[in-house]
Amino acid sequence: MTSKDKPSAACAYIGVDITDRYAQSRRVIDVCGLEVCGSALVPHFWTWAWSTDAGKPVDVSALVPEMTAARAVLLDGPQGLARPGRTMRACERALGAAGKTS
Repeated sequence: MTSKDKPSAACAYIGVDITDRYAQSRRVIDVCGLEVCGSALVPHFWTWAWSTDAGKPVDVSALVPEMTAARAVLLDGPQGLARPGRTMRACERALGAAGKTS
C-alpha cells in the first residue's frame, strides 16, 4: 500500500474509510487526519492506494510511520454479506440491528 498527498503536519487522529481491495474498479482509500493546534483540530485529507497485486498479502509497512505517530487510528471497513441462505449477518442478528445486507 502507498500513501499519497499526505500532509506534512503531524496528525494526532486518523480516520480511514477502507475500500474493497477485490472490487473490479478498485478505489483509493480516503484518509482524514486531525492536527491539534492549541484548542482547535485542523483537518487534513489524503489517500492510501492498494498495491496492484490483489493476490498477494497486503504490505502496509509504508503506512506504519503515519499510523504509529497518531494517538488513535480509526478504521471503517467494508461490510460483509450474510452467509449463503441467511437473510442477515450474524452480528446484525446478535445485536438486534436491522438486517441491511442479504
